[in-house]
Amino acid sequence: MYLWLFKHQDKREKPMYKNGKYRETDKMSDLICENYPMVLVMSRFGIALGFGEKNIGAVCRQNGVDACTFLTVVNFLTEEISAPMTNIDKCLSIEALITYLHNAHAYFLDFRLPHIRRKLTDAIADCPKDVAFVISSVSSSAESSAESTADTDNVIKIGATATPHGEILEFVKDKLAKEGYDLQITIYDDYVLPNNAVASGELDANYHQHTPYLNNYNEKNGTDIVPAALIHYEPFGLYGNGVEKLADVKEGASIIIPADDSNETRALLLLQQEGLIELPEGANAKDGVTTLDIKDDHGYKITTVQADTVAAQFANSDAGSLAVINGNYALAAGLDISKALAVEDASGDAAQTYANIVAVKSGNENLPKIQALIKALKSDDVKNFINEKYNGAVVAIF
Repeated sequence: MYLWLFKHQDKREKPMYKNGKYRETDKMSDLICENYPMVLVMSRFGIALGFGEKNIGAVCRQNGVDACTFLTVVNFLTEEISAPMTNIDKCLSIEALITYLHNAHAYFLDFRLPHIRRKLTDAIADCPKDVAFVISSVSSSAESSAESTADTDNVIKIGATATPHGEILEFVKDKLAKEGYDLQITIYDDYVLPNNAVASGELDANYHQHTPYLNNYNEKNGTDIVPAALIHYEPFGLYGNGVEKLADVKEGASIIIPADDSNETRALLLLQQEGLIELPEGANAKDGVTTLDIKDDHGYKITTVQADTVAAQFANSDAGSLAVINGNYALAAGLDISKALAVEDASGDAAQTYANIVAVKSGNENLPKIQALIKALKSDDVKNFINEKYNGAVVAIF
């Protein structure tokens, strides 16, 4: 059931892949670039990012995951046309598949069902009485399921994106357990939904965004979610397709950057930092800039695209092209930040402005369990974990 739901939740056109199936010898980074939702599948199998140019088989072995089972799920989810699963490989690991389905079940139970209930509840007011009764009954069923795991003072429910946020939270889970706290992590592949869940009280906190994004969400939705702590930032990197240093960038080269407000600002400030463009005097991260503000592009062709597609478009770009890529998307695409042509200056205002935060509902910042979470995250152990695991692609800000 969960395989089918995942497969059919996104009807957008997907790219073709070799002979209709991925194999162990294909690069994991190619899989992610061509099918970014597979990051969530990886998370459910317990596969960490930061795999560089390794192939799928090597990454699965490194993470103790059965490659046959992983590929069976991936190839099923990426098929354009549903087909009966009559030829499942004999090497399929039931244990690995159960782990995947268990984690998928938790995601739908802890997030999707409450989300559906909110939508149904909102519809009741406009429905005839008999329809409203049915909706209320369905909503109550979803609610009773959620109530079985009702929050208490020693349970911390937090939402996060898989990498690096979810991985950092997993690292502190045992430490919090020793202090008497049960850290329950829900992984999202969306930025809006974790804020919806905090605003509704379904989550105590989330960890996936920076303050400008949160401010924009609050303004649009009339909510009052606030930063509780700055944890890390993911420096933007400037990458070159076949370009090893900035001095080799050719006149008129194409530069791909993310299109949304805050990410576009960061990308343009990085390009100015490296002398590739000129922005108005006083341009800064807080006030923001767009391509319309560029005073001199020095002849480069700057294109804005959706942030989560930059890495994929860069992978398919012409030789000599450049791209400014968000740290988390660069990680997912297997890009090595140490090989970037340039990186955001850690001492610049972007590092502080765009630091990733733990966010909570206003008034909950000083709850003992939130303070315990922040203390665990802002520790030397976490700082060392970040430095060793992400090699500069993620930087602790505390």
